[in-house]
Amino acid sequence: MNIKPILVFFLVSIISACGGGSGSSNAEPTSQTPTPEQVFTGRFVDSVVQGLTYQTPTQTGVTNSDGEFKYQSGEMVTFSIGGIVLPETASAALISPLDVFATENIDDIRVSNLARLLQSLDVDGVAENGLEISAKSTELAANMEIDFSSTAFDMSVESLLIESAGVYQSLISAEQAKYHLQMTLGLMAEEMPSECTSVNSKVGYSGSFQTLAHNVAGDAVINDDCTITISNFYYDGGGPDVFVYTGVNGDFANGYKISEQLNGREYNGETLTLKLPEGLSLDDFTGLSIWCVDFNADFGNLEFTP
Repeated sequence: MNIKPILVFFLVSIISACGGGSGSSNAEPTSQTPTPEQVFTGRFVDSVVQGLTYQTPTQTGVTNSDGEFKYQSGEMVTFSIGGIVLPETASAALISPLDVFATENIDDIRVSNLARLLQSLDVDGVAENGLEISAKSTELAANMEIDFSSTAFDMSVESLLIESAGVYQSLISAEQAKYHLQMTLGLMAEEMPSECTSVNSKVGYSGSFQTLAHNVAGDAVINDDCTITISNFYYDGGGPDVFVYTGVNGDFANGYKISEQLNGREYNGETLTLKLPEGLSLDDFTGLSIWCVDFNADFGNLEFTP
């Protein structure tokens, strides 16, 4: 996954002075008020991340609910959670864990461990609606130092997660964290002119989940050629390694995963927006399942109909 930093321009302050005119030895010099450096707004994303402390040579603060931070052109920015200080990063309109570690490799252990920490500390455990790092987590991490490349990374943040008393009491898996980060960056790239048309005959088809296990329920509709929305979704979170899978005529064992992992928390009447992965079309499936990969178990399924 490649995310290139977006370069922005800046205005340099100019100070000018004018001297006295001829024949007036007592003329006082006057000066023009300097123009301040232009301040830009960037965003930290793995979903938008709220609650990160940031500092540049001229700006400091905490990222807001849109993941925004302030900077001037050419500045380096440092993000932190208490004493957990991330590497200094070149300021840009968008910064992700990939940029923090100056890599394009989403399998880099430092990238996946940062994504795991951010997503595991999220206050409500719902990565899709943005990540919020609480003030309590920041306070608890005040004296912590973390090596994101350490093979003992899980143990080094265990107490932080437990004492933060959030949804997750231990780190989510690297697979789950990387999947979410990929989806986030992919969706942001698609904010450019979209190729997601609405020409397939199945656009507008819908269905309701048949409950088979773990209180699965909800309704789904095909929005366009790339997007499906599940609304009023219920699931007790009790199964291991569970995803939304596609299938053909009830065969989900040979289907495709189209969601993040649904483990670790309950869903109570929530909305999930699913983006079909590249290469998968509406013609490749007829229905959906809340599918447990570990046991090849169907917790609830639906078939799309006009």
